[in-house]
Amino acid sequence: MAQTEKTLADTQESLESVIKGEVIRMYQEVADHPTGEFHFFHGRQAAEMFGYDPEWLDRAPVGAVASFAGVGNPHERSDLKPGETVIDLGSGAGLDSIIAGWQVGSKGR
Repeated sequence: MAQTEKTLADTQESLESVIKGEVIRMYQEVADHPTGEFHFFHGRQAAEMFGYDPEWLDRAPVGAVASFAGVGNPHERSDLKPGETVIDLGSGAGLDSIIAGWQVGSKGR
């Protein structure tokens, strides 16, 4: 690898690290201060905008709904069945994991 390519690769890796760190920090900030003001929609308002069933939001723990800062609704397409196994990578407030748990039931994982 030429020196210029190595420098570009190092710069890209560094930038990705900074962005990832900032995203994690912002999600943590929403979790710690769900009533705070942010430059993006969050909480129940955001969940409703993404089409989360209001009954799910009423049933879920208040903290999981208040701390929601997702960018979509995976449940619109997931079609989970009882007994299935679900893996939630990057589970922020946990709302999607909670809803998935209801869908797969006691025999699911």
